[in-house]
Amino acid sequence: MILLDLPYSRDFMLRMFEEDGIEPQVAITTPNIEMVRSLVGNGYGFAILHVQPRCDVSLDGQPLIRIPLEGRYRKPVIGLALLQHTKRTRLLQEFQNHCMVEISDDHIPGMSLREKFAVAV
Repeated sequence: MILLDLPYSRDFMLRMFEEDGIEPQVAITTPNIEMVRSLVGNGYGFAILHVQPRCDVSLDGQPLIRIPLEGRYRKPVIGLALLQHTKRTRLLQEFQNHCMVEISDDHIPGMSLREKFAVAV
C-alpha cells in the first residue's frame, strides 16, 4: 500500500482496514497526492484516496485505474468552521451556499458526474 500521509487521512484509511481485521503492508508513505499517484502508476503498490482526480494518468504519464470500494465504510466529514463572531459577508454566504449545492454523497468538484467515489463525502 502507498499511504497518503496527511492529518486525518492516514488514520481514516488505516481504520478502514482495521475494522475488517486487516493490517495492510504499507510500503511507502508520502504527504503528496501526486507522489502517491506516480508511485501507484509505476507499479509500487496501490492506494485508497478520498478524491478522484479527472485525469487517469499520473504526472509522469503512467495509466491509473480506479476501482470503487465495496462495503459499508464510514464517510469522511467535510465542514465549514468559522469563528463565533465572524461577520457573515455576502461572499462567505455565497461560498457556503455553493458548497451545500455542489458537494454531496454523489458528487464533489473535480469528479465527473457519471463517476462515483470509492468513499463518498
